[in-house]
Amino acid sequence: MRLEMRLKPKAGSAASSQAHARRHARPHTNGHVAGRSTHPSREFRRQLEEERRRLRKELQAITQRAAVAEDAPRGGGADGGDDDAMADAASQMLERDRDLAVESNLQTVLADVEQALARLQHGAYGTCARCRRPIHPLRLRVIPYATLCIQCKKDQERARALSARVPFPEWRALQLPRDWDEDEAPGKR
Repeated sequence: MRLEMRLKPKAGSAASSQAHARRHARPHTNGHVAGRSTHPSREFRRQLEEERRRLRKELQAITQRAAVAEDAPRGGGADGGDDDAMADAASQMLERDRDLAVESNLQTVLADVEQALARLQHGAYGTCARCRRPIHPLRLRVIPYATLCIQCKKDQERARALSARVPFPEWRALQLPRDWDEDEAPGKR
């Protein structure tokens, strides 16, 4: 018992905190060990292939809906009037624009999924494209086609937000006087 007390440093001492840190130290590998991931690649391959099927099915549905809309008769007819025809045309145009935006987004995600499957096949899956560190498996479970680790994605979003605040770089230098009045003529000051 006395030997055991000698080996255990007193609580609160520097030696105690160092011993605690050694016992409970975690490697900074983001779930990866010695260059190989601890996540099962079969699970991610299945998830990516399932996502690819779902995206293709949605794209096909949008394409079919667009084909049906193109074949639908147009015009107001005698009983509908011009107002109804214009409203229908505007509604169809809004739906077509929405479908084009959704289709573009689906195609982008599908391309990301295809690239992730290619990275999986070549052994580069799960590695950040920016910093080359491993992407945490939990992030890959949520977004299986992720190319950036969480920190790099935060940095990217922060940079995008900063650039979106000011549409023109010249506006950063523009400072208006506090008493500036938009309606006031420039020559009357």
